[in-house]
Amino acid sequence: MTQIKFEDQRLTPSDGKTVFFEATDNFQTKMGTSCRNTSVIRYDIEDGLLVHGTEYMNPVTAALTFGGKWARKRRRRSKRMVQGISNISGLRSDSGITARRTPK
Repeated sequence: MTQIKFEDQRLTPSDGKTVFFEATDNFQTKMGTSCRNTSVIRYDIEDGLLVHGTEYMNPVTAALTFGGKWARKRRRRSKRMVQGISNISGLRSDSGITARRTPK
């Protein structure tokens, strides 16, 4: 299984109910493609439990890493573009992280 290394990690608490985690993801896919991307994850907390998580990441890097024909055709030109906009977050992927309380 591929492991994702989170580099340059930063936690930013917000209003006591929300925490933002920002890091640079560094991993290799099963197909051998390297991916280095900046991600921001928003965690919502209720009564000390994680109830939801939403991840935001660069859509161009995601397309180059996981995209099919489009990414292969544009890989060379897009790599230059990715370097110029690597800190822009735009793709929203609802990670569906939930925590459930055990009934007492």
